[in-house]
Amino acid sequence: MLVLHHVGRVRSAAAPLATAFLASGILFVGIMLVGTTALASGVISVEFVHADIADSGGLAIMSGFGTGLLLIVVPRIQAVFLIGTSRLSARTEAIPQWLTYFGYLIALVMIVMPIVWEPIAFAFPVWVAVTSVVLFIRRRTLG
Repeated sequence: MLVLHHVGRVRSAAAPLATAFLASGILFVGIMLVGTTALASGVISVEFVHADIADSGGLAIMSGFGTGLLLIVVPRIQAVFLIGTSRLSARTEAIPQWLTYFGYLIALVMIVMPIVWEPIAFAFPVWVAVTSVVLFIRRRTLG
């Protein structure tokens, strides 16, 4: 929800970039929902559909699909989101310049990284939290 709230606040700043920014935010949330649903499909089929024996091949495929979405696709979408936010921030000066450059750096690492690296998974939520705190503090001091 924090991501979608942040999308709504920044969207009004610059129309062309904001459209790609909004699309990446919506796509991020959608892929997260699909990926977690795919990972949970085995448990759902046993618990709610009352399948006595789950097909191990089907479970492996759905588990691989969900894991692929969450570990390969989501970081790339997060990188697009970070690039859009950093670009809009550079134009509007909504956040400090160091945070803008930090967003670019995280996005570059997320796009270029060929393998799954666990520490980078924490970079996006930390960046969103820091950006939110900075925006909150600036809002209080400016108005």
